[in-house]
Amino acid sequence: MSTSLGEIEHIAIVGAGIAGCHAAQNLASDYDVTIFDRSGIAAEATGYMRSRRNTTSFTAWIRAVT
Repeated sequence: MSTSLGEIEHIAIVGAGIAGCHAAQNLASDYDVTIFDRSGIAAEATGYMRSRRNTTSFTAWIRAVT
């Protein structure tokens, strides 16, 4: 994909929550993508912590799709 800035080769996504992982998954077929997060993939579990649920299976799913 060409832009006025030249060829985009790599995309950095800040945040490994559900939105960041979804964006990375969609972009990965066309670009090299790196996700940065202070807590790791789905570590804050995008709202699951508020409901006090076990996030182990959610975290495993996010790792599988990224």
